[in-house]
Amino acid sequence: MWSHLKLIWLKMDTTLLSLLALFMLISVWVLSAVQAILPVTIANVPFPQQQIVWYIIGFVALVAVLYVEFDQLQKLHWWLYGLGVGLLLLLVPLQGTSFVPNINGAYRWIQVAGVTIQPSELMKIFLTLTLASMAATYARRPRQGREDLWFIGKTCLVTFVPFVLVFTQPDLGSGLVLLMIFLAILFVSEIDWKWAIGALGFVAASIAGFFYLFLNHISLVERVVPGHSLNRVYAWLDPYSYASDLSYQLMRSMNKIGAGQITGVGRNNPLVSLPEAHTDFIFASLAGFYGFFGATTVILLYFFFIAYTLRMSRRADSWFGTYFIIGMIAMFGFQVFQNIGMTIGVLPITGLPLPFLSYGGTSLVVSLFAVGLMMNAAHKTYVRRDIQKI
Repeated sequence: MWSHLKLIWLKMDTTLLSLLALFMLISVWVLSAVQAILPVTIANVPFPQQQIVWYIIGFVALVAVLYVEFDQLQKLHWWLYGLGVGLLLLLVPLQGTSFVPNINGAYRWIQVAGVTIQPSELMKIFLTLTLASMAATYARRPRQGREDLWFIGKTCLVTFVPFVLVFTQPDLGSGLVLLMIFLAILFVSEIDWKWAIGALGFVAASIAGFFYLFLNHISLVERVVPGHSLNRVYAWLDPYSYASDLSYQLMRSMNKIGAGQITGVGRNNPLVSLPEAHTDFIFASLAGFYGFFGATTVILLYFFFIAYTLRMSRRADSWFGTYFIIGMIAMFGFQVFQNIGMTIGVLPITGLPLPFLSYGGTSLVVSLFAVGLMMNAAHKTYVRRDIQKI
């Protein structure tokens, strides 16, 4: 009993735990201020208290995963990947039922006995474990140039399957997160640099090609891209023309941020109402209440989180651990970049929550679970060195 507790204690990273506790305090503080501007239908929901409950569940998951030997996950990664794909496939036949209801035009959540699960959040971790395992196995294998191309093809296929399933929900934001995880692990893997740069060039060319078709041959794009996603691109490119409908959220978000100016309007002055102020647009709420200083403080905290976890990736004593941490950094980094970017109009709205701050069950718990896995991977060497003392 005590030996197991000491094992978990050795794997804990007090710096990361302190940072997560700080994020929790900021999240609960902002949510308590947001209550005044929420729609009447949800104004009485105790979001700050519920967020604390979700944080407690998430911290329990974080601690529990520290008990697992990280290398064992490499033996289970295909099973976990299959579980994630299976849950995503389960959404398809159940669309429109009480188990998979239409929420804001999307079918992303499974609801059973009062519990809501978002399979795409779990798939982010499962895909990262699988790609990290494939990259680690490839790094230990003697190879020739052609094998790089074969490795890229296999990892592309593994990523493509969940990407398509997530994209058709529709959930463009989570789909892009899966792509960022794939690109990050591919870029730091042992493949030749020319292939890594070629992959990035292909992505850049795809994005350029999409906008070319969007601006010049929109009928072709409409056959492939769901209307829900296209509307968000329209709202992003010309928000003022769609201020009353498609870009209503974006315009309210920018007004909210602008009203905050340098020091903010204060938590007792709602000033500008904002849809989804407690979830996807919590950064706009924070910037409105606490201004430039408050928003900058949060951004700096995220920079510190990314920088610190990058150092963690160098402490892992296996390729599997290093690649997994890199994939998780890509996940968190892209979500922060995308969420903040969409609230200020730099990027299209995708519905991605702001890690550790946005209200949410599955997203928050999975994020804390992911941090626990990162601690496990990074501190394995240290634990093995000290385990003889237990």
